[in-house]
Amino acid sequence: MKPVDPLIDTEAELLSVNVRFEGLQKISSDPLQKECEGVCNARTVHDLLTAVNDTQEAFRSFGIFSHAHASVGTGKRRGDVDVTFHLKEKTTEKSAGVHVNAQGDTCVDATYRVPGVFGGLVSCELSGSAIPMKSTEFNGSFFFPRAFSKAFNSTVRATKSSVDHSKTGSYTESINGITALFGHKSGRHSFGVEATIRDIHPSAASTHRKASHQLTSSRLRSTKTSVKYVYTHDKLAPGPHPSSGHYTHFSTELAGLMGDAKFIKMQGTGVFAYKLWKDLVFTGTLSGGLLLPLDKRPTCIPDRFSLGGSSGFATVLKGFAYKGVGPAD
Repeated sequence: MKPVDPLIDTEAELLSVNVRFEGLQKISSDPLQKECEGVCNARTVHDLLTAVNDTQEAFRSFGIFSHAHASVGTGKRRGDVDVTFHLKEKTTEKSAGVHVNAQGDTCVDATYRVPGVFGGLVSCELSGSAIPMKSTEFNGSFFFPRAFSKAFNSTVRATKSSVDHSKTGSYTESINGITALFGHKSGRHSFGVEATIRDIHPSAASTHRKASHQLTSSRLRSTKTSVKYVYTHDKLAPGPHPSSGHYTHFSTELAGLMGDAKFIKMQGTGVFAYKLWKDLVFTGTLSGGLLLPLDKRPTCIPDRFSLGGSSGFATVLKGFAYKGVGPAD
């Protein structure tokens, strides 16, 4: 929306507001009309412009429009206003590529995304990734830009993955599960509900590393249902190498509603950056975690902490691979 003309009386009262949408093809206007309640109920020019700007930003956050802006015009009578939202729908997106993940592995991935499923605000995404000779992961998810209220969105994701830990251990891990995440629009708070089945497959005796007795005697199959809260506060300066600011990430998970995995798990990471002189920047990272079993049984291997990884990874320890430090099961 264009800047407000300083000659406009922003306290002028309105009689009626009419909302229109241009550019819609497959997406229905009904759910969009509900988002415009603040616009339709505006009683002054100031309230109208504020509501139009908020609604415009909301449309952009849905992930279904590549372009969204509004124009405001006068109606036939004095006090009548016409608001037109000019929208351009996103088309089906397909992508494939190669990147290096947080663990320092070369990863091949592909994504297929369909915005505005069934003419609504929901988007669907199918994705797959693989690290040659190490892991595979497949995900199917639905993104809902509104959950409970306008302050929250949600993502429901089904996952099937398999990871070979033979380099740092003696087993392969497979996980099948479903997760529902609810995120606040501020980006600071999120809540999750998860249900997964985890399988540990000990390496065959013919491999270079034989499975330990601790591993073979542990729970090779475990079921976890849990609730989780995550707090994130990112005040680092923009850019790949921040020169100032701080970052805080904290999560707590409670498992045991159903299934045999019962624990409380807390972990946090703090990062700060301070510019000492010109291009000289001091950066520090502090990470920690706590895992408390609630059933007096040894914890399951997938729930335990590990140390090691490349830069950018939460448990980074330079010079060591992911899970490269500590006991090897």
